[in-house]
This record gives sequence, structure tokens and C-alpha cells, in this order.
Amino acid sequence: MSAAISPVRRWMIRLVLLMLLAGAVVIGWKVWANGWRPDRSEWPMQGVAIGPENAPVSWPSLASQGANFAYIDATDGTGRANSAFTREQAAARASGFRVGAIHHFGLCTLASQQADGFVRLVPRDRDALPTAIILDLDEACPRKPTRALLLTELSTFLNQLETHMGKAAIIAPDRAFESEYSVSEAINRPLWLRSNRAEPATEGPDWIIWQANDTLKVAGSTGPTRWLVLNEGRHVAGDAGEGE
Repeated sequence: MSAAISPVRRWMIRLVLLMLLAGAVVIGWKVWANGWRPDRSEWPMQGVAIGPENAPVSWPSLASQGANFAYIDATDGTGRANSAFTREQAAARASGFRVGAIHHFGLCTLASQQADGFVRLVPRDRDALPTAIILDLDEACPRKPTRALLLTELSTFLNQLETHMGKAAIIAPDRAFESEYSVSEAINRPLWLRSNRAEPATEGPDWIIWQANDTLKVAGSTGPTRWLVLNEGRHVAGDAGEGE
């Protein structure tokens, strides 16, 4: 007869099995999350946001994956510019993409300086998608501005950028930024909604771009890629007079 398994050994076996099961669940969730895209029958216009971290980029491969428009990181509030922006923009257009630029707004840099950096890199282009302004709380900024100052600076930046581009921009606050500054209540611009793997509520804010998955693994882009949806119910061309 085989020896009986002691209570301690039985407990250890159960613990190992539970750990293996938990690991399998985590891996399964990551695989699902990294591959999730919205239903194309419901959301036919889908695209990507690309930054330096996604290089090298194959635009034909992204097109074959169903992306038909693109946003490319251009500048940020620290004064950094994406040296590959002009090359990637041209390559995307050569593959049939309509392209827009992204600026990551900084809380500790004057709006006029940020606008100057953007204008130097991104030319005015009537065929471009509206510029997207990413709004995050900047942990590197030791003294965050008051709401009044932030809204003043952001308005200054938008006025200069929109004069240059000839069309209204899109603002993209994350939840923490919106909670801190309630920017969408004060700045009347189309919204870039950031809601991972959660479809926008019908009674929610009016949006033009939905960032549906910021960890997508997709052929044609290196690493996690931001996958976007265009709200076809909204006009995307815009002009500098909108939202004033």
C-alpha cells in the first residue's frame, strides 16, 4: 500500500496547483488584452498612434492589419521632438494613411515655448488630421499649476497651434488629469477619449477619437501600440474657428 499523503504535503500540492492556475489566468488575460480590438462591424474606422518606441514601423503591415489612419508623436512639453516624425509621416501617407500629429503637453513649460517647438517641426497641412494634445499629470513637474493658470496656458498653446495648423485641435486628458483640472468643461474642443478595452458609453462625453487599447501587439509596430477608433459621426477636418 502506498503511504498516505500528509496534510502539509497535500496543502503544498494544492497551493502549487492554485499558483499554476492563477498564472494561467494572468497569461490568458494578457494575451486577450494585448490582442483586443473593437468590433470592426461596429467601428469600421480604426487606426494607430505611433511613437519612437514603436520603431521600426512597417506602414504596409499596419494597413494590412486594418489601420487606415495614424497619429504620430511629434513634440512634448520638455522641448523634445521626434526626429523620425517627418520620415514616418511621409511613409504613412505613401501607404495610404491620413496622418495627424501628437503633442504631449507639459505642465512646467510655458505654452508659447511648447507651441514654438511644435510649429518648427510640424508644417501646416490642410490634409492633416486635427492635432491631438495629450494631457497627463506630469510627475516630473515639482509645482503643478493651478487650474486657472493651466487653463490660461493651454488656451494660449491652442490658439498658437491652431493658427499655425488652420484647424481646431483635439484634447486628450487622462482620467487623473480630468479629475484634477476638469479641462473638458472649460476647453471646448473635440475629445480624444482614453478608455482601454471599454466601449464609450452612449450617454458619455462627445468624442472624436477613442484610444481603445494602448497595449495592442500588432504586426508592423514594435512593442505595445496605441489602437484608435475614429467616431465617424464627428467631422474631423475642423478649422481654427471651431470651439471658440
